[in-house]
Amino acid sequence: NLPEAYDWFSIVADQGDTDGARERDRIALILKPEELAEATRRASVIHAALLRLVKGTNGSSIILP
Repeated sequence: NLPEAYDWFSIVADQGDTDGARERDRIALILKPEELAEATRRASVIHAALLRLVKGTNGSSIILP
């Protein structure tokens, strides 16, 4: 499912993964505009939820490998 793949590649790209960024961008070219808009929104929601899960007790974020 390309929109879901976009979500996860977007999340790893936000962590600095250049391969993930390349794949995210490649998928973005294939998706229809409405699919891309929804995938981008969903990736933001998932990313925010993941960051809340790994938030340190002292308020610092933990970057996942």
